[in-house]
Amino acid sequence: MISCSKVKDGEFLITGTAKGIENGKTIILQGQDPTTMAVLPLDTVKVENGKFEIKGKVTEPAFHTLIIQDLQGPIPFILETGEIKIEVDKDSIHKSKISGTYSNDEYVKFNEDVTKVQKRLIDFQKKILRLCRLLNKNKIQQLLMV
Repeated sequence: MISCSKVKDGEFLITGTAKGIENGKTIILQGQDPTTMAVLPLDTVKVENGKFEIKGKVTEPAFHTLIIQDLQGPIPFILETGEIKIEVDKDSIHKSKISGTYSNDEYVKFNEDVTKVQKRLIDFQKKILRLCRLLNKNKIQQLLMV
């Protein structure tokens, strides 16, 4: 069997696009200390021509984040063996796209499903609030008529 992968077992390669982000801006790969749970910087790279790359070794899948200099918020993803693609959305960091490995593709699907459920819950809450207002209005009118 022939593999076209750029990484070996136990390695990862993050290739990223960062359109609109200036050359030289720092990107920090962060992980978590398993003992203290403290956030730790694991690697730093610079944006060059709207792109960046981080390569390394990994023993097991785990949540990590990327922090981009001068942007608000982290980009969460699962660091695991394989090629991970990250498209940074500089205007809305939480809309950045992550793909390339099974766990990250599933994580993206999960987040999309959660967003749909949250929207349905918010819509339901709005309906309940409207109903409560209507019931309260009717109750007040009834009290005034007594």
